Amino acid sequence: MTKEQKPLINSFTPIAVLIALGVSVILWFGFTAKTGATFSDVTPTPTEVPPTPTPEITPEPTRTPEPPGLPSGPFGAPQCTSLDTILAAVNAHVLRSGVTATVKWNPSDGDQANIYYTEGEHKSLPISWTHSLRDTANDGYEVIGSLNPSLAYTFGLQQKDNCAGGPIVVIPDGPMDRLFRGLFVYYQ
Repeated sequence: MTKEQKPLINSFTPIAVLIALGVSVILWFGFTAKTGATFSDVTPTPTEVPPTPTPEITPEPTRTPEPPGLPSGPFGAPQCTSLDTILAAVNAHVLRSGVTATVKWNPSDGDQANIYYTEGEHKSLPISWTHSLRDTANDGYEVIGSLNPSLAYTFGLQQKDNCAGGPIVVIPDGPMDRLFRGLFVYYQ
């Protein structure tokens, strides 16, 4: 572009504005000629706006208090939160005499005891306990009766505090009248 030439945009801008204005005027006159309407005839019609509904406040659900006892987990199953019982019973032994077995120990932890027993002399794990005397007082003395005098039994002694059970002292015995001492301890 040379100095003598003017940019096309500057020279066409007034013409473009006039054309756009003219088209608008022609359209308006065409509208009024067909309908007979004028600017004064156009009035806004008020429309009724329905009131905005107030949201209903729903109360926040409240949890019903749990009855005293074991706390429950996420699906309602009991859950033990106490892990206090960690000591094995001291000097655990069984005095076997015919159809009875007297289980004795020195309590060292917890307020209750579980005594498990099964037929057979088990000296290693796993042991499937088929009988139990659960939640007895941890006083160091329990008598179990109705045993078969011709069978060997294996006894397990576990101290517990509320729902938390500690280690199990395993005491295998034979079908004879005598004293049997604990052989090993394991955690279940």
